[in-house]
Amino acid sequence: MGSELRISAVALSSRGRDMNLDNIYVNGRYLAPDSNEPDVCITKSSNVPLQMYAVCDGDNADGVVLKASPAVTVMQQTQQLQSILSMDGSVSRDKVWTYLCDTNSRIRDLQRQAGSENLTSTFAGLFLCKDRGIVVHLGDSRVYVIRGGRMLQITEDHLEATDLYKLGVISQEQAEVHKLSSKPTATLGMYDIYDVESQVFSKRFIFYPGDIFIICTDGITDAVSNQEIERVVRASKDASKETIAQQLMQMAKEKNDDDKSIIVLEVEDTIGSAAAEKPAAAAAAAAPAPRKAQPEEKAAPAAEAGQPEAEAPEDGAQEPEQENADDEEMTILDRIFGNPKLIFSILGVVVILVLMVILFSTLAKGCNKNKGGDTSSKPEGSKVESVVESSAEEVSQPAEMSSKVEESSKEESSAAESSAAESSAAESSQEESQAESSQAEESQAAAAGTTYTVAEGDSYYSILIDYYDDYSEDLLQAFCEYNDVEPDGVLHVGDVLQIPPISELE
Repeated sequence: MGSELRISAVALSSRGRDMNLDNIYVNGRYLAPDSNEPDVCITKSSNVPLQMYAVCDGDNADGVVLKASPAVTVMQQTQQLQSILSMDGSVSRDKVWTYLCDTNSRIRDLQRQAGSENLTSTFAGLFLCKDRGIVVHLGDSRVYVIRGGRMLQITEDHLEATDLYKLGVISQEQAEVHKLSSKPTATLGMYDIYDVESQVFSKRFIFYPGDIFIICTDGITDAVSNQEIERVVRASKDASKETIAQQLMQMAKEKNDDDKSIIVLEVEDTIGSAAAEKPAAAAAAAAPAPRKAQPEEKAAPAAEAGQPEAEAPEDGAQEPEQENADDEEMTILDRIFGNPKLIFSILGVVVILVLMVILFSTLAKGCNKNKGGDTSSKPEGSKVESVVESSAEEVSQPAEMSSKVEESSKEESSAAESSAAESSAAESSQEESQAESSQAEESQAAAAGTTYTVAEGDSYYSILIDYYDDYSEDLLQAFCEYNDVEPDGVLHVGDVLQIPPISELE
Protein backbone atom coordinates (compact mmCIF):
# COMPACT_ATOMS: atom_id res chain seq x y z
CA MET A 1 0.00 0.00 0.00
CA GLY A 2 1.34 3.40 -0.95
CA SER A 3 2.37 5.71 1.82
CA GLU A 4 2.16 8.99 -0.09
CA LEU A 5 0.81 10.52 -3.27
CA ARG A 6 3.77 11.21 -5.55
CA ILE A 7 3.20 12.99 -8.85
CA SER A 8 5.69 14.55 -11.26
CA ALA A 9 4.49 17.02 -13.87
CA VAL A 10 5.77 19.13 -16.74
CA ALA A 11 3.78 22.11 -18.05
CA LEU A 12 4.38 24.10 -21.24
CA SER A 13 2.68 27.31 -22.30
CA SER A 14 3.36 29.16 -25.54
CA ARG A 15 2.25 32.66 -26.48
CA GLY A 16 0.42 33.15 -29.75
CA ARG A 17 0.11 36.42 -31.63
CA ASP A 18 -0.19 38.92 -28.78
CA MET A 19 -0.27 38.38 -25.04
CA ASN A 20 -0.68 34.86 -23.71
CA LEU A 21 -4.29 34.52 -22.58
CA ASP A 22 -3.72 30.92 -21.43
CA ASN A 23 -2.56 29.91 -18.00
CA ILE A 24 -1.39 26.72 -16.31
CA TYR A 25 -1.75 25.57 -12.71
CA VAL A 26 0.78 23.01 -11.45
CA ASN A 27 -0.18 22.13 -7.89
CA GLY A 28 0.11 25.66 -6.52
CA ARG A 29 2.17 27.35 -9.26
CA TYR A 30 0.77 29.36 -12.16
CA LEU A 31 1.88 32.11 -14.54
CA ALA A 32 2.06 35.53 -12.88
CA PRO A 33 -0.19 38.34 -14.20
CA ASP A 34 2.77 40.24 -15.68
CA SER A 35 4.32 37.15 -17.27
CA ASN A 36 4.27 37.27 -21.05
CA GLU A 37 7.21 35.11 -22.04
CA PRO A 38 6.98 33.47 -25.47
CA ASP A 39 7.45 30.01 -23.98
CA VAL A 40 7.19 28.90 -20.37
CA CYS A 41 8.09 25.53 -18.86
CA ILE A 42 7.27 24.42 -15.31
CA THR A 43 8.41 21.08 -13.90
CA LYS A 44 7.42 19.99 -10.44
CA SER A 45 7.29 16.88 -8.26
CA SER A 46 4.83 16.84 -5.37
CA ASN A 47 4.35 14.45 -2.43
CA VAL A 48 1.25 15.92 -0.74
CA PRO A 49 -2.01 13.95 -0.31
CA LEU A 50 -4.12 16.44 -2.30
CA GLN A 51 -2.90 17.83 -5.61
CA MET A 52 -4.51 20.01 -8.30
CA TYR A 53 -3.58 20.64 -11.93
CA ALA A 54 -5.45 22.83 -14.41
CA VAL A 55 -5.31 24.88 -17.61
CA CYS A 56 -7.32 27.96 -18.61
CA ASP A 57 -7.87 29.66 -21.95
CA GLY A 58 -8.97 33.26 -21.49
CA ASP A 59 -10.75 35.34 -24.13
CA ASN A 60 -10.11 39.07 -24.31
CA ALA A 61 -12.55 41.76 -25.42
CA ASP A 62 -11.88 43.51 -28.71
CA GLY A 63 -10.19 46.86 -28.16
CA VAL A 64 -9.79 46.29 -24.42
CA VAL A 65 -6.28 46.25 -22.99
CA LEU A 66 -5.98 44.20 -19.82
CA LYS A 67 -3.08 43.85 -17.45
CA ALA A 68 -3.78 40.16 -17.21
CA SER A 69 -5.90 37.50 -18.87
CA PRO A 70 -9.19 36.50 -17.22
CA ALA A 71 -7.48 33.13 -16.81
CA VAL A 72 -5.20 34.71 -14.19
CA THR A 73 -8.27 35.44 -12.08
CA VAL A 74 -9.26 31.80 -12.45
CA MET A 75 -5.84 30.62 -11.28
CA GLN A 76 -5.83 32.94 -8.29
CA GLN A 77 -9.17 31.50 -7.25
CA THR A 78 -7.87 27.98 -7.88
CA GLN A 79 -4.95 28.55 -5.53
CA GLN A 80 -7.34 29.68 -2.79
CA LEU A 81 -9.53 26.63 -3.40
CA GLN A 82 -6.57 24.28 -3.01
CA SER A 83 -5.74 25.84 0.37
CA ILE A 84 -9.31 25.18 1.56
CA LEU A 85 -9.42 21.61 0.27
CA SER A 86 -5.97 20.81 1.67
CA MET A 87 -7.08 21.83 5.14
CA ASP A 88 -10.12 19.56 4.78
CA GLY A 89 -7.99 16.72 3.45
CA SER A 90 -10.59 15.88 0.80
CA VAL A 91 -12.16 17.14 -2.43
CA SER A 92 -15.69 18.36 -1.73
CA ARG A 93 -17.84 18.72 -4.81
CA ASP A 94 -19.93 21.38 -3.07
CA LYS A 95 -16.86 23.50 -2.34
CA VAL A 96 -15.58 23.10 -5.88
CA TRP A 97 -18.96 24.21 -7.22
CA THR A 98 -18.93 27.21 -4.89
CA TYR A 99 -15.46 28.08 -6.23
CA LEU A 100 -16.73 27.93 -9.81
CA CYS A 101 -19.68 30.19 -9.00
CA ASP A 102 -17.47 32.73 -7.20
CA THR A 103 -14.95 32.72 -10.05
CA ASN A 104 -17.76 33.18 -12.56
CA SER A 105 -18.98 36.23 -10.58
CA ARG A 106 -15.50 37.77 -10.54
CA ILE A 107 -15.18 37.47 -14.30
CA ARG A 108 -18.65 38.95 -14.68
CA ASP A 109 -17.38 41.93 -12.69
CA LEU A 110 -14.46 42.25 -15.14
CA GLN A 111 -16.97 42.23 -17.99
CA ARG A 112 -18.90 45.11 -16.45
CA GLN A 113 -15.70 47.09 -15.91
CA ALA A 114 -14.58 46.55 -19.52
CA GLY A 115 -18.07 47.06 -20.93
CA SER A 116 -17.95 43.77 -22.84
CA GLU A 117 -19.23 40.25 -22.20
CA ASN A 118 -16.49 38.70 -24.33
CA LEU A 119 -14.20 38.38 -21.32
CA THR A 120 -14.47 34.65 -20.52
CA SER A 121 -12.22 31.72 -19.72
CA THR A 122 -12.35 27.99 -20.17
CA PHE A 123 -11.24 25.71 -17.35
CA ALA A 124 -10.08 22.10 -17.14
CA GLY A 125 -8.95 20.94 -13.72
CA LEU A 126 -7.78 17.60 -12.34
CA PHE A 127 -8.32 17.12 -8.59
CA LEU A 128 -6.40 14.17 -7.09
CA CYS A 129 -6.63 13.11 -3.43
CA LYS A 130 -4.85 10.01 -2.10
CA ASP A 131 -6.08 7.53 -4.75
CA ARG A 132 -9.32 9.16 -5.90
CA GLY A 133 -9.75 11.79 -8.60
CA ILE A 134 -12.35 13.98 -10.28
CA VAL A 135 -12.22 16.23 -13.34
CA VAL A 136 -13.96 19.62 -13.56
CA HIS A 137 -14.18 21.57 -16.79
CA LEU A 138 -16.03 24.27 -18.72
CA GLY A 139 -15.45 24.98 -22.39
CA ASP A 140 -13.23 23.09 -24.83
CA SER A 141 -10.07 22.57 -22.78
CA ARG A 142 -9.57 18.84 -22.37
CA VAL A 143 -8.28 16.16 -20.00
CA TYR A 144 -6.97 12.79 -21.21
CA VAL A 145 -5.76 9.73 -19.32
CA ILE A 146 -3.17 7.25 -20.58
CA ARG A 147 -3.21 3.77 -19.12
CA GLY A 148 -1.68 0.64 -20.53
CA GLY A 149 -0.50 2.49 -23.62
CA ARG A 150 -4.03 3.56 -24.53
CA MET A 151 -5.35 7.12 -24.34
CA LEU A 152 -8.91 8.02 -23.38
CA GLN A 153 -10.58 11.44 -23.32
CA ILE A 154 -12.31 12.17 -20.01
CA THR A 155 -13.91 15.52 -20.82
CA GLU A 156 -16.44 16.43 -23.47
CA ASP A 157 -16.24 19.82 -25.19
CA HIS A 158 -18.89 22.35 -24.28
CA LEU A 159 -19.38 23.58 -27.85
CA GLU A 160 -22.25 24.06 -30.29
CA ALA A 161 -20.62 21.48 -32.57
CA THR A 162 -20.75 18.90 -29.78
CA ASP A 163 -24.46 19.54 -29.26
CA LEU A 164 -25.11 19.15 -32.99
CA TYR A 165 -23.22 15.86 -32.99
CA LYS A 166 -25.25 14.59 -30.01
CA LEU A 167 -28.47 15.49 -31.84
CA GLY A 168 -27.28 13.56 -34.89
CA VAL A 169 -27.21 16.64 -37.12
CA ILE A 170 -23.52 16.22 -37.98
CA SER A 171 -21.02 13.37 -37.80
CA GLN A 172 -18.07 13.14 -35.44
CA GLU A 173 -15.68 14.08 -38.25
CA GLN A 174 -17.82 17.09 -39.11
CA ALA A 175 -17.93 18.07 -35.44
CA GLU A 176 -14.13 18.18 -35.34
CA VAL A 177 -14.17 20.51 -38.36
CA HIS A 178 -16.94 22.74 -36.98
CA LYS A 179 -15.14 22.84 -33.62
CA LEU A 180 -12.78 25.51 -34.95
CA SER A 181 -15.60 28.00 -35.54
CA SER A 182 -18.05 26.75 -32.93
CA LYS A 183 -19.08 28.89 -29.96
CA PRO A 184 -18.68 27.54 -26.44
CA THR A 185 -21.84 26.64 -24.53
CA ALA A 186 -20.21 26.81 -21.08
CA THR A 187 -17.39 29.04 -19.80
CA LEU A 188 -16.41 30.94 -16.70
CA GLY A 189 -18.02 34.33 -17.20
CA MET A 190 -21.26 33.02 -18.68
CA TYR A 191 -24.57 34.65 -17.80
CA ASP A 192 -25.98 31.83 -15.68
CA ILE A 193 -23.51 29.16 -14.66
CA TYR A 194 -26.23 27.28 -12.79
CA ASP A 195 -27.62 26.09 -16.12
CA VAL A 196 -24.58 23.86 -16.64
CA GLU A 197 -24.00 22.55 -13.13
CA SER A 198 -24.78 19.00 -14.25
CA GLN A 199 -22.20 19.19 -17.06
CA VAL A 200 -19.04 20.36 -15.32
CA PHE A 201 -18.16 17.36 -13.10
CA SER A 202 -16.79 14.07 -14.33
CA LYS A 203 -17.36 10.83 -12.51
CA ARG A 204 -15.07 10.10 -9.60
CA PHE A 205 -12.44 7.50 -10.34
CA ILE A 206 -9.53 5.57 -8.85
CA PHE A 207 -6.12 6.28 -10.34
CA TYR A 208 -3.08 4.02 -10.18
CA PRO A 209 0.69 4.34 -10.19
CA GLY A 210 1.82 4.61 -13.79
CA ASP A 211 -1.23 6.56 -14.97
CA ILE A 212 -0.43 9.59 -17.12
CA PHE A 213 -2.80 12.54 -17.51
CA ILE A 214 -2.73 15.19 -20.24
CA ILE A 215 -4.48 18.54 -19.67
CA CYS A 216 -4.45 21.02 -22.54
CA THR A 217 -6.22 24.01 -24.09
CA ASP A 218 -7.79 24.15 -27.54
CA GLY A 219 -4.58 25.57 -28.97
CA ILE A 220 -3.30 22.01 -28.81
CA THR A 221 -6.45 20.04 -29.69
CA ASP A 222 -7.45 22.34 -32.58
CA ALA A 223 -4.13 21.54 -34.24
CA VAL A 224 -3.54 17.94 -33.14
CA SER A 225 -6.32 15.36 -33.38
CA ASN A 226 -6.95 12.67 -30.79
CA GLN A 227 -5.58 10.05 -33.19
CA GLU A 228 -2.37 12.02 -33.58
CA ILE A 229 -2.07 12.50 -29.81
CA GLU A 230 -2.50 8.77 -29.28
CA ARG A 231 0.12 7.99 -31.92
CA VAL A 232 2.57 10.25 -30.11
CA VAL A 233 1.73 8.57 -26.81
CA ARG A 234 2.25 5.07 -28.20
CA ALA A 235 5.41 6.02 -30.04
CA SER A 236 6.72 7.60 -26.83
CA LYS A 237 5.74 4.70 -24.62
CA ASP A 238 9.18 4.47 -23.08
CA ALA A 239 9.85 8.20 -23.37
CA SER A 240 9.43 10.72 -20.58
CA LYS A 241 6.46 12.99 -20.06
CA GLU A 242 8.68 15.90 -21.07
CA THR A 243 9.10 14.29 -24.50
CA ILE A 244 5.35 13.83 -24.92
CA ALA A 245 4.63 17.44 -23.95
CA GLN A 246 7.35 18.86 -26.21
CA GLN A 247 6.32 16.79 -29.23
CA LEU A 248 2.65 17.77 -28.94
CA MET A 249 3.55 21.43 -28.42
CA GLN A 250 5.82 21.41 -31.48
CA MET A 251 3.14 19.76 -33.63
CA ALA A 252 0.62 22.42 -32.57
CA LYS A 253 3.05 25.28 -33.27
CA GLU A 254 3.49 24.05 -36.82
CA LYS A 255 -0.25 24.26 -37.49
CA ASN A 256 -1.50 27.41 -35.74
CA ASP A 257 -0.34 30.54 -33.94
CA ASP A 258 -2.87 30.46 -31.10
CA ASP A 259 -1.99 30.46 -27.44
CA LYS A 260 -1.43 26.88 -26.36
CA SER A 261 -0.81 25.18 -23.03
CA ILE A 262 -0.32 21.57 -21.98
CA ILE A 263 0.38 19.71 -18.74
CA VAL A 264 1.60 16.10 -18.72
CA LEU A 265 1.73 14.49 -15.27
CA GLU A 266 2.57 10.98 -14.13
CA VAL A 267 1.34 9.24 -10.98
CA GLU A 268 4.32 7.58 -9.31
CA ASP A 269 2.60 6.37 -6.15
CA THR A 270 -0.76 6.73 -4.39
CA ILE A 271 -2.17 6.54 -0.90
CA GLY A 272 -4.70 3.77 -0.36
CA SER A 273 -5.69 0.42 -1.80
CA ALA A 274 -5.10 1.53 -5.39
CA ALA A 275 -1.34 1.57 -4.79
CA ALA A 276 -1.26 -2.12 -3.96
CA GLU A 277 -3.52 -3.30 -6.74
CA LYS A 278 -2.65 -2.67 -10.37
CA PRO A 279 -5.49 -2.36 -12.88
CA ALA A 280 -4.55 -5.66 -14.51
CA ALA A 281 -4.83 -7.49 -11.21
CA ALA A 282 -8.34 -6.18 -10.66
CA ALA A 283 -9.56 -8.14 -13.69
CA ALA A 284 -9.00 -11.38 -11.78
CA ALA A 285 -11.52 -10.36 -9.14
CA ALA A 286 -15.00 -11.83 -9.10
CA ALA A 287 -17.45 -10.34 -11.58
CA PRO A 288 -19.44 -7.58 -9.87
CA ALA A 289 -23.20 -7.67 -9.58
CA PRO A 290 -25.22 -5.36 -11.87
CA ARG A 291 -25.54 -1.85 -10.52
CA LYS A 292 -28.70 -0.46 -9.02
CA ALA A 293 -30.68 2.61 -10.11
CA GLN A 294 -27.46 4.58 -10.27
CA PRO A 295 -23.93 3.25 -10.24
CA GLU A 296 -21.86 3.34 -7.20
CA GLU A 297 -18.67 5.24 -7.56
CA LYS A 298 -16.50 4.17 -10.50
CA ALA A 299 -13.16 2.57 -10.07
CA ALA A 300 -11.38 4.35 -12.95
CA PRO A 301 -11.67 7.47 -15.15
CA ALA A 302 -14.65 7.59 -17.50
CA ALA A 303 -13.67 7.80 -21.14
CA GLU A 304 -15.24 10.63 -23.07
CA ALA A 305 -17.50 11.37 -20.17
CA GLY A 306 -17.28 14.68 -18.38
CA GLN A 307 -20.73 14.13 -16.97
CA PRO A 308 -21.83 14.40 -13.34
CA GLU A 309 -22.18 11.56 -10.92
CA ALA A 310 -22.90 10.87 -7.30
CA GLU A 311 -20.28 12.46 -5.09
CA ALA A 312 -17.79 10.45 -3.06
CA PRO A 313 -17.47 10.77 0.74
CA GLU A 314 -15.88 13.90 2.07
CA ASP A 315 -12.63 12.16 3.00
CA GLY A 316 -12.13 11.28 -0.67
CA ALA A 317 -9.87 8.34 0.20
CA GLN A 318 -12.18 5.61 1.40
CA GLU A 319 -14.89 3.79 -0.41
CA PRO A 320 -16.79 5.80 -3.07
CA GLU A 321 -20.11 7.20 -2.11
CA GLN A 322 -23.09 5.02 -2.87
CA GLU A 323 -26.50 6.25 -3.90
CA ASN A 324 -28.75 6.93 -0.90
CA ALA A 325 -31.97 4.92 -1.23
CA ASP A 326 -35.17 6.28 0.26
CA ASP A 327 -36.16 4.12 3.22
CA GLU A 328 -39.92 3.75 2.95
CA GLU A 329 -42.10 2.21 5.62
CA MET A 330 -43.54 -1.14 4.57
CA THR A 331 -47.28 -1.51 4.87
CA ILE A 332 -48.85 -4.58 6.48
CA LEU A 333 -49.75 -5.95 3.05
CA ASP A 334 -46.18 -5.42 1.88
CA ARG A 335 -44.89 -7.39 4.84
CA ILE A 336 -47.42 -10.19 4.26
CA PHE A 337 -47.04 -10.55 0.51
CA GLY A 338 -43.30 -10.07 0.68
CA ASN A 339 -42.94 -13.12 3.00
CA PRO A 340 -43.75 -16.49 1.33
CA LYS A 341 -43.66 -18.42 4.60
CA LEU A 342 -46.20 -16.10 6.15
CA ILE A 343 -48.45 -16.46 3.11
CA PHE A 344 -48.44 -20.27 3.32
CA SER A 345 -49.06 -20.17 7.08
CA ILE A 346 -52.11 -17.96 6.58
CA LEU A 347 -53.38 -20.20 3.77
CA GLY A 348 -52.96 -23.25 6.00
CA VAL A 349 -55.00 -21.65 8.79
CA VAL A 350 -57.71 -20.66 6.30
CA VAL A 351 -57.87 -24.22 4.93
CA ILE A 352 -58.23 -25.64 8.42
CA LEU A 353 -61.01 -23.19 9.26
CA VAL A 354 -62.86 -24.01 6.03
CA LEU A 355 -62.60 -27.75 6.71
CA MET A 356 -63.92 -27.25 10.25
CA VAL A 357 -66.89 -25.24 8.95
CA ILE A 358 -67.67 -27.95 6.38
CA LEU A 359 -67.39 -30.63 9.05
CA PHE A 360 -69.74 -28.86 11.43
CA SER A 361 -72.21 -28.23 8.61
CA THR A 362 -72.17 -31.89 7.65
CA LEU A 363 -72.72 -32.99 11.23
CA ALA A 364 -75.57 -30.51 11.66
CA LYS A 365 -77.28 -31.77 8.49
CA GLY A 366 -76.87 -35.39 9.66
CA CYS A 367 -78.52 -34.59 12.97
CA ASN A 368 -81.43 -32.85 11.24
CA LYS A 369 -81.93 -35.81 8.88
CA ASN A 370 -81.99 -38.24 11.77
CA LYS A 371 -84.57 -36.17 13.58
CA GLY A 372 -86.66 -35.74 10.47
CA GLY A 373 -86.51 -39.47 9.69
CA ASP A 374 -87.60 -40.52 13.17
CA THR A 375 -90.55 -38.16 13.04
CA SER A 376 -91.70 -39.15 9.56
CA SER A 377 -91.49 -42.90 10.30
CA LYS A 378 -93.76 -42.71 13.29
CA PRO A 379 -97.32 -43.81 12.51
CA GLU A 380 -100.19 -41.77 13.82
CA GLY A 381 -101.58 -43.45 16.89
CA SER A 382 -103.14 -42.72 20.15
CA LYS A 383 -102.11 -39.86 22.26
CA VAL A 384 -100.89 -42.25 24.90
CA GLU A 385 -98.49 -43.99 22.49
CA SER A 386 -97.22 -40.61 21.31
CA VAL A 387 -96.65 -39.46 24.83
CA VAL A 388 -94.85 -42.70 25.67
CA GLU A 389 -92.67 -42.54 22.57
CA SER A 390 -91.93 -38.88 23.21
CA SER A 391 -90.96 -39.64 26.75
CA ALA A 392 -88.71 -42.48 25.59
CA GLU A 393 -87.02 -40.23 23.04
CA GLU A 394 -86.46 -37.57 25.63
CA VAL A 395 -84.88 -40.10 27.93
CA SER A 396 -82.64 -41.63 25.25
CA GLN A 397 -81.72 -38.32 23.55
CA PRO A 398 -79.15 -37.12 26.11
CA ALA A 399 -77.17 -40.36 25.77
CA GLU A 400 -77.30 -40.29 21.98
CA MET A 401 -76.29 -36.63 21.82
CA SER A 402 -73.42 -37.26 24.22
CA SER A 403 -72.17 -40.08 22.00
CA LYS A 404 -72.49 -37.96 18.86
CA VAL A 405 -70.68 -35.06 20.47
CA GLU A 406 -67.80 -37.33 21.43
CA GLU A 407 -67.64 -38.81 17.92
CA SER A 408 -67.84 -35.34 16.40
CA SER A 409 -65.07 -34.08 18.64
CA LYS A 410 -62.84 -37.00 17.65
CA GLU A 411 -63.55 -36.48 13.96
CA GLU A 412 -62.83 -32.73 14.23
CA SER A 413 -59.55 -33.35 16.02
CA SER A 414 -58.51 -35.92 13.42
CA ALA A 415 -59.52 -33.64 10.56
CA ALA A 416 -57.65 -30.70 12.06
CA GLU A 417 -54.50 -32.76 12.50
CA SER A 418 -54.78 -34.07 8.95
CA SER A 419 -55.33 -30.57 7.56
CA ALA A 420 -52.40 -29.19 9.52
CA ALA A 421 -50.16 -32.00 8.24
CA GLU A 422 -51.32 -31.42 4.66
CA SER A 423 -50.79 -27.63 5.02
CA SER A 424 -47.29 -28.15 6.46
CA ALA A 425 -46.39 -30.57 3.66
CA ALA A 426 -47.76 -28.20 1.04
CA GLU A 427 -45.86 -25.30 2.59
CA SER A 428 -42.61 -27.27 2.65
CA SER A 429 -43.10 -28.41 -0.94
CA GLN A 430 -43.89 -24.87 -2.08
CA GLU A 431 -40.78 -23.48 -0.33
CA GLU A 432 -38.56 -26.12 -1.92
CA SER A 433 -40.09 -25.39 -5.33
CA GLN A 434 -39.61 -21.67 -4.85
CA ALA A 435 -35.96 -22.14 -3.76
CA GLU A 436 -35.26 -24.34 -6.77
CA SER A 437 -36.93 -21.78 -9.06
CA SER A 438 -34.90 -18.96 -7.51
CA GLN A 439 -31.66 -20.90 -7.90
CA ALA A 440 -32.53 -21.68 -11.51
CA GLU A 441 -33.26 -18.03 -12.22
CA GLU A 442 -30.00 -16.94 -10.56
CA SER A 443 -27.96 -19.46 -12.48
CA GLN A 444 -29.72 -18.47 -15.70
CA ALA A 445 -29.05 -14.78 -15.05
CA ALA A 446 -25.42 -15.51 -14.21
CA ALA A 447 -25.04 -17.53 -17.41
CA ALA A 448 -26.78 -15.03 -19.63
CA GLY A 449 -25.31 -11.90 -18.06
CA THR A 450 -27.29 -8.70 -18.15
CA THR A 451 -27.84 -5.67 -20.34
CA TYR A 452 -27.18 -1.99 -19.90
CA THR A 453 -28.81 0.95 -21.68
CA VAL A 454 -26.31 3.70 -22.44
CA ALA A 455 -27.05 6.99 -20.66
CA GLU A 456 -25.69 10.44 -21.35
CA GLY A 457 -22.02 10.72 -20.44
CA ASP A 458 -21.36 6.96 -20.44
CA SER A 459 -18.34 5.46 -22.14
CA TYR A 460 -16.76 2.06 -22.58
CA TYR A 461 -14.28 2.97 -19.87
CA SER A 462 -16.93 3.89 -17.27
CA ILE A 463 -19.12 0.87 -18.14
CA LEU A 464 -16.23 -1.59 -17.75
CA ILE A 465 -15.26 -0.08 -14.43
CA ASP A 466 -18.90 -0.11 -13.23
CA TYR A 467 -19.42 -3.80 -13.95
CA TYR A 468 -15.92 -5.33 -13.77
CA ASP A 469 -14.17 -2.91 -11.39
CA ASP A 470 -11.28 -2.49 -13.79
CA TYR A 471 -10.20 -1.42 -17.25
CA SER A 472 -7.59 -2.87 -19.57
CA GLU A 473 -7.13 -2.87 -23.30
CA ASP A 474 -7.69 -6.65 -23.50
CA LEU A 475 -10.88 -6.38 -21.46
CA LEU A 476 -12.13 -3.50 -23.65
CA GLN A 477 -11.35 -5.46 -26.84
CA ALA A 478 -13.12 -8.59 -25.55
CA PHE A 479 -16.13 -6.55 -24.41
CA CYS A 480 -16.45 -4.77 -27.78
CA GLU A 481 -16.09 -8.06 -29.71
CA TYR A 482 -18.81 -9.58 -27.55
CA ASN A 483 -21.15 -6.67 -28.41
CA ASP A 484 -19.93 -6.45 -32.04
CA VAL A 485 -18.89 -2.81 -31.70
CA GLU A 486 -15.69 -0.90 -32.34
CA PRO A 487 -13.53 0.13 -29.34
CA ASP A 488 -12.96 3.53 -30.91
CA GLY A 489 -16.65 4.00 -31.71
CA VAL A 490 -18.96 6.47 -30.01
CA LEU A 491 -21.68 5.40 -27.61
CA HIS A 492 -25.13 6.80 -28.28
CA VAL A 493 -27.74 7.40 -25.63
CA GLY A 494 -30.24 4.54 -25.73
CA ASP A 495 -27.81 1.91 -27.09
CA VAL A 496 -28.22 -1.46 -25.36
CA LEU A 497 -25.02 -3.34 -24.49
CA GLN A 498 -24.72 -6.92 -23.31
CA ILE A 499 -22.85 -7.28 -19.99
CA PRO A 500 -21.56 -10.88 -19.91
CA PRO A 501 -19.90 -12.52 -16.91
CA ILE A 502 -16.20 -11.80 -16.64
CA SER A 503 -15.48 -15.48 -17.33
CA GLU A 504 -16.80 -15.11 -20.88
CA LEU A 505 -14.46 -12.20 -21.58
CA GLU A 506 -11.27 -13.76 -20.23
